[in-house]
Amino acid sequence: PTPAGAPASSGSSANAGSLDFAQLRRGVVQVEQQGRPMAVGTVLSKDGRVLTALSALGGVETPEIRYADGTVVKAKIGHKDKAWDLALLIPQSGKWLDGLMPTDADPTGLTLQAFLPKAGKLGPSTVGLKGKIEAHAKEGEALPNVLDFDLKGLPSIPGAPIINPDGRVVGILAKACKDAAPAAPE
Repeated sequence: PTPAGAPASSGSSANAGSLDFAQLRRGVVQVEQQGRPMAVGTVLSKDGRVLTALSALGGVETPEIRYADGTVVKAKIGHKDKAWDLALLIPQSGKWLDGLMPTDADPTGLTLQAFLPKAGKLGPSTVGLKGKIEAHAKEGEALPNVLDFDLKGLPSIPGAPIINPDGRVVGILAKACKDAAPAAPE
């Protein structure tokens, strides 16, 4: 079931023009330290866990999460993934009930939106899907559902959601770096 106040899915992209991004910001949070913004994150589940950029935390182990309604809670880092530049934050008090809802629709051909910086502010921007890419974990196993987006030259913010026309999350922006090829022996 969709949380109260969350956008309902109609199953089609016919309502793409009516999507209210102010409404979706409930599931987008600001990660900060002592009131200073550090990163943006996405609420993953009803218990308030947040996915954000690990590099933006700069070594801070106990950041604060500011929700769209202004509520601020202390958090701790529950998991770090340096290869994808992502951190999972666990709130230390309270619950957040309006996270973004995932989609099971294929994003190919849909008009997708991402929260990206433009003109010094964070706002929705249209992004295109280039296709699926083959990515592998350190252990060598393929990672399913990894997508390649065209951000039209805009900087990305790891941890920010990619949203379909129905207001559901298609993916989370992540930054992954390939290891440099080993130098050829001389």
